[in-house]
Amino acid sequence: MGRKNKYETRYLPTSWAEVEISRIASKMEAYRDATEPGWGVVEWYSETNNFKVPVNRDKSDQSQVLLCDEDTSAVLYPRVGMEYCLMPDEKINLREAPRRSDLALIVISHVNGYCFWA
Repeated sequence: MGRKNKYETRYLPTSWAEVEISRIASKMEAYRDATEPGWGVVEWYSETNNFKVPVNRDKSDQSQVLLCDEDTSAVLYPRVGMEYCLMPDEKINLREAPRRSDLALIVISHVNGYCFWA
């Protein structure tokens, strides 16, 4: 998930574990982590391998879809309008997602905890 050394990280203790909560310093980096394949949350998958292993984008393969990784999710909150959720194992159409310039908050959930930009 990006370059951790630029994140401000805190830990929220619970009764069973500590949850990592990191603040991402850059809106551009947070948006890239949430929406660009290969950076964190989303990847291209193909029917040729039963949508199990990420693949490189091949526009000639019509079975390829953009999916959120099963261990991650993200929510993009625009200043005006409804949030856009990137949830595990759901097809993603980034044309429907809010543009980076319109966002007020980005929250990314991953196996270690949460990252956010606000």
